Amino acid sequence: MQVVLLQQVVLQLLDVFEEAVLVGIVERLVHGVAQRLVDLVIIVVYLGMDYIDAKENEGGKKEMFYVHSQTPVGIWLQIYEKDLFLPNFLRIFAAMNINPVAYFHSPLSSKFGIPRQSGLAPALQGRIVFVPEFRREEAVRGLEQFDYLWLIWEFSANRQEKPLTSKLTVRPPRLGGNDRVGVFASRSPFRPNGLGLSCVRINKVEMSAVDGPVIYVSGADLMDGTPIYDVKPYVAYADAHPDARSGFVDQHQWQPLNVEIPEDVASLFADDELKALKEVLAQDPRPRYHDDADRVYGMPFDGHDVKFRVDGATVCVIKA
Repeated sequence: MQVVLLQQVVLQLLDVFEEAVLVGIVERLVHGVAQRLVDLVIIVVYLGMDYIDAKENEGGKKEMFYVHSQTPVGIWLQIYEKDLFLPNFLRIFAAMNINPVAYFHSPLSSKFGIPRQSGLAPALQGRIVFVPEFRREEAVRGLEQFDYLWLIWEFSANRQEKPLTSKLTVRPPRLGGNDRVGVFASRSPFRPNGLGLSCVRINKVEMSAVDGPVIYVSGADLMDGTPIYDVKPYVAYADAHPDARSGFVDQHQWQPLNVEIPEDVASLFADDELKALKEVLAQDPRPRYHDDADRVYGMPFDGHDVKFRVDGATVCVIKA
């Protein structure tokens, strides 16, 4: 069985070479070779450690390890005995591997100032630009018939070296940054898998000679350069639940701040940009535990370094 498994992977490796030569795609060649080499190493190590016996046990079931030849994801583990010991360092190879389908472009180039939820700054504009392999018109065919999109994306500015398994409680800003709730009972950006979910309004879908179909949206809570892993249309009959309870959010209402921008600063922005800037500042980008009227904050917005102070319920912009 072990020899057969190794032979299968070697044949797959040769197939990759043949396909790459015929099609002439260097990128696929490199990717395929790398994947199959990893397959070989893991199979040798795994089978050599005798954790899996491919023979039938007394119950007639088989315990197997194999490489799925139809997916570019790489290695998949198929284990039918629930009590079979699987080393943790090998579990990572059974995990799903996803890559960005697009990237988001926004006036906000820093995570400081990003609205804490989508829809809080409806005038804030952004663009969704697909990666080259999805820059085809048919990929978004029919999307113009929808008003809103769901975006599944990564908190790329909050990447952690270690999985967030030791801190499973967070302090939501809505609770003043003091009280803790479970990470899965919050929308905190510090999550085990670092994935975000946002609903944004579609302004238009426009074809570009360079970027293919570009989706122009508003109301997003994504930083410039954020990787997007999936795009799905919002459908009201299934996605809208207006009578739903919202936990601690229902019990702690939030009022936007007043925003004062002097004329010399306001003149630096177009009308739509100025409206978006006011909406972003009205959400109070500061940490909730900050309450110093003399402290000056800086927030990059559309190429400007916006300086402001917060005095009570008013945001006072100083310069940009």
